[in-house]
Amino acid sequence: MLPHETLKRALATKAGFEAIEEQVSDTRIRFFGRVRPQNMPTWLAVMRDILIASSQAQWTADLSRQYFLRGDKVFFGWRIIIQGPEVQQHLNHVSQVVNSTQMPTSRHQLDEVALHAPPNRNALRNGKGAQSSLRAVVGPMAKAQMGI
Repeated sequence: MLPHETLKRALATKAGFEAIEEQVSDTRIRFFGRVRPQNMPTWLAVMRDILIASSQAQWTADLSRQYFLRGDKVFFGWRIIIQGPEVQQHLNHVSQVVNSTQMPTSRHQLDEVALHAPPNRNALRNGKGAQSSLRAVVGPMAKAQMGI
């Protein structure tokens, strides 16, 4: 199997990248394809690892979205360009980077954390301070209770 085919297979297997077009030359390889939304966390991890590896290698990587029209609707695909002198000899390294990418483990994002504090944390001086939402008096009743 040719090095660019090995890379294409690694991208498909690891990140769900479906190549639609490919262009291969002595100094550059270009893939254009799509990544399904459910594969996006892994795809982002793969892109990060490729960019990190390219910053320390003799090849460069350009990973970007390419927008296009189909009828009157705008769509996008992912463009991958790896280039450098005799780029074919570097593609096995790129494939190793893709295959060694660690899968994201977190599927949940923490949005809110309960803050635990003693009940007298802020004594309600002049109606100011924190209190339990279960005991909070609001609206006209709060005004009457504060004497306003």
